[in-house]
Amino acid sequence: MQSIFIRVWTTCRRTPKVVLALVMIAMFSTPALLEAQANNEMRTTIALPDAPKPKLDFQEHHFYDIPGKILFGTALTVAAFDTAQTCHNLATGGHEDWLSTRHCSQATLIIMGQVAAQESLAWVLHRTHHHKLERLIRFFTIEEDTRGIIYSKEHGAW
Repeated sequence: MQSIFIRVWTTCRRTPKVVLALVMIAMFSTPALLEAQANNEMRTTIALPDAPKPKLDFQEHHFYDIPGKILFGTALTVAAFDTAQTCHNLATGGHEDWLSTRHCSQATLIIMGQVAAQESLAWVLHRTHHHKLERLIRFFTIEEDTRGIIYSKEHGAW
């Protein structure tokens, strides 16, 4: 097609080149050519499927996937309730058996620090591909704070 265009362009010196260019554009933009071009593009885009990816030995997942977010949210909620119960208990003259302080702000720091440390340990286990232990640490956090709430309730707190 280009060779025809070049021959016509060089042989027609009497016709203004702008008119000739418009005629050539109109000739190449007919619907039949566009349809043929679209069919040709469709043939080139249909390709064979890629080779299958090799399966990994371990189950890969993101650290904060949906079960991880649920467990972390549950751990934070239970820790917050345990902290609120501890602060109320300390404010009303009670005492906590497992804390080394008698002030609410320090008790909050200790309880939330434990949650942060356990979440950091879960991250380290995730990075070293110990995914079941990662989940176990989060369950341990929830169990520990729930046990603290139950223990306080059994001994007359709030």
